[in-house]
Amino acid sequence: MALPNFTNLDDYYNDVSQFGDYQYSTLEEIVNNFMFEQDDDSYVSHSDRARVALFGKKGVRELYYDVVNEIISLELDLDPSLIIALPHDYINYVRISWVDQRGKKHPLAIDKSFNLAQSYLQDADFAFLYDANGDILKGSHVQNSVENNPILAHEENELFNNYTAMDFNVDKSKIFKNGSFIIDKTQGVIQFSSIVTGKTIVLDYLSDGLFQRADTDIRIHKFAEESLYAYIYLNLVKRKRSVPEREKMRAEKDWYNQRRLAKKRISPITYDNVRQTLQGSTKWIKD
Repeated sequence: MALPNFTNLDDYYNDVSQFGDYQYSTLEEIVNNFMFEQDDDSYVSHSDRARVALFGKKGVRELYYDVVNEIISLELDLDPSLIIALPHDYINYVRISWVDQRGKKHPLAIDKSFNLAQSYLQDADFAFLYDANGDILKGSHVQNSVENNPILAHEENELFNNYTAMDFNVDKSKIFKNGSFIIDKTQGVIQFSSIVTGKTIVLDYLSDGLFQRADTDIRIHKFAEESLYAYIYLNLVKRKRSVPEREKMRAEKDWYNQRRLAKKRISPITYDNVRQTLQGSTKWIKD
């Protein structure tokens, strides 16, 4: 919900659910404002409210991917299977780490050497086998975690020998020092190497901000509010034959400009950020 207009600030500080809400606008507010701002001269003055809300949701999803950058963090204890399910609203991961007793994160590296392929059943002549409905028969999906495959446990220790033919000018012993993982999108799980057995895992991931939420609960940062208006307007006019092509081009340009401005405001480049990024990066990189 949007932050109420408190006459007494004690009402705000006594309501934990309202903390930080002032920086957001809800989709319902944006749709209401968009409908109110369109006069009779507007190309979208008679737009259906449901269509405005639909494009509003698509715009929120688009902005959440690479502009808003609101990372969701989930902490889980890893069980002996070395497998965790992807969160219900998972879109893509940002970072996967394990946490030590001091609360410090130790990032894991993705290891694409795990085999996640689905096996098809074949006869002695290597022809595919089918069931009575004509569907190809599939083998059981074997989880390729180190826990289930002792060969991988040995290969994990010898993993860096696979790169002897490549000279990346990096210390390969540090790549997987914290452990590794692989994401099986087909099964919807993350598999971990045995190094992180018994650890607490932190999954930093991105969502689209829409999962099972009403318009009153879907929200967008106020820095991205104008870009959402521009996205809704663009998608309304570009589907109308009566709108001149120059207006469609202007609307598209406005969307890209507002999106760029929102990204700059939400993730500004500051002196402290640059200094922190470059700190410890004074070594020359060999060609």
